[in-house]
Amino acid sequence: MLTEDGVVKLGRKLIDLCEENKLYPKDDHLWNCAVTAGNKMVTVGTVWNRFRDFSDLTKDETKAVLGFIKSRQGAKFLEEVNLTTAKL
Repeated sequence: MLTEDGVVKLGRKLIDLCEENKLYPKDDHLWNCAVTAGNKMVTVGTVWNRFRDFSDLTKDETKAVLGFIKSRQGAKFLEEVNLTTAKL
């Protein structure tokens, strides 16, 4: 299972990569969905929490997050923060 800290780190990573134009650089819709999903994830544990679990993401936001997780960048990130896709 993904911890609150892990969700926040994943959200930050999505936002950082989008800001650097390294995630979905040619797909504006998925880029926006990744940023929106990241913004929701970084609110975990706050009073204005917009993310309880992955069901809070839209279909396209989920597609953007899963696309990152399944990518080489995503696998490397998960390894760096000691997560595996099995824990998601």
